Amino acid sequence: LDAIKRETALIRGAFYGTMLRNEIFDFSQLGTYVERADNTARILDVKYYVLLPSISWVGSTLDNYQWESILRSVSAHRSYRWVYEADYK
Repeated sequence: LDAIKRETALIRGAFYGTMLRNEIFDFSQLGTYVERADNTARILDVKYYVLLPSISWVGSTLDNYQWESILRSVSAHRSYRWVYEADYK
């Protein structure tokens, strides 16, 4: 797995370092963002239909812990805390 991550980082670095910033570059970026959005939607789907035992658990400590884990998994925990600092428990 580490070798795959390393090779992917090399390819992405070469891609970002040598490609012109034009429509082709923007199109490749669009693919990356669509893939991220798809993965995030799948994570949210699993959260609501698999992880939560019943509707009565909404707002419970377990529910809050699961949401915090989801935010971390999509690299959004810090942003959420920054925006909703007053509401964060």
